[in-house]
Amino acid sequence: MKLIGSVALLASLVVSAPSAVKDSSASPLNVKLEMTGNSQAKAVFTNTGKEHLKLLKTGTVFSKQATRKARVSANGKELPFEGEYVSVDLENLSDAAFQHIAAGQSVEVKFDIAEVHDLSPGGKYDIHTTGHLPYAKVGETEISGSVSYSSNKLEAVVDGKQAAGLLLGFMKRANVQDCGDSKLTAIKNAISNCKMLASSAKDEADSGSDGRMEEFFMSSSERTRSMVSDIYSRVQDECSSTHSGTKASCYNDHGQCDQGALAVTTGGRTMVFCDNFFTRLPATANKCHAKSQATTFLHETTHLRTVGDTDDVAYGYHNLRKLSAEDAMRNADTFALFANAVELGCAVEASDEHRDDTGE
Repeated sequence: MKLIGSVALLASLVVSAPSAVKDSSASPLNVKLEMTGNSQAKAVFTNTGKEHLKLLKTGTVFSKQATRKARVSANGKELPFEGEYVSVDLENLSDAAFQHIAAGQSVEVKFDIAEVHDLSPGGKYDIHTTGHLPYAKVGETEISGSVSYSSNKLEAVVDGKQAAGLLLGFMKRANVQDCGDSKLTAIKNAISNCKMLASSAKDEADSGSDGRMEEFFMSSSERTRSMVSDIYSRVQDECSSTHSGTKASCYNDHGQCDQGALAVTTGGRTMVFCDNFFTRLPATANKCHAKSQATTFLHETTHLRTVGDTDDVAYGYHNLRKLSAEDAMRNADTFALFANAVELGCAVEASDEHRDDTGE
């Protein structure tokens, strides 16, 4: 990774709209998806429950940034997501980081799938929005659970020529600024610590306890161990070089980082670190299931196409415990917090499968 500002890094990033959690049947969110133009779409989120919902906006489908709003596939194959994966500091949120939906009310999310997917070939595309959203209780900002959602599926016929310029326009709008010396030092330290975290996590995946694997990845099978180990091996390789590879930089414009955002990975290729990364996070974590500059760097590294091409399926320990084995394998925070648990020797906790869709 090349740091814009003079230092080169890697050898080669949440909460977006990823795959659904284990049980969405109890969700109070009804989502209706419809096309409104060539590649323009609208998702209407309706709170069908009896309680007011205060849902995380930062890094999710409700963000105004280019986060994943839907999954798009052609001929049965999902298209690469070229937008933004956002790492979020769940412990320091303000009310501005949330989307409120009163009982019985609806909120519209408008977006253009061509801004974050290459639709230049044109033709038929299948579109679906699904995922899970952390929530806080009314009057509070602490995340206390999550709700899942899943929309209807659409088939859209897209004019490729009309759509092609939209992705290019998004790429040109990306606004990255140089990192100053102190920030460069912090990132270099995070790279070094990332390498150590990945090395220990790889060893745990190779031959550690079944309980730890099942706690985070919902499986301790040889296949799961091999897949997890392989990703940590690639993270370790990425964090072993300071001379070439994927670019990294710092945002200077607060408008580019949503409230609570720590870092952003764009198009699975470029990392950008927000001010919160430097001001709110310790270099390394000193408590279990907590974020640090090192775990956040590891989180973002797994997003890279050459490493894990992970998604932001769930943020935070208790939310990731609700994932299926398939979703856990592609969730960036799972890899980051597994490494944290290994580093600190955290106690293996019992299954969270008893938790319902509101996190109780």
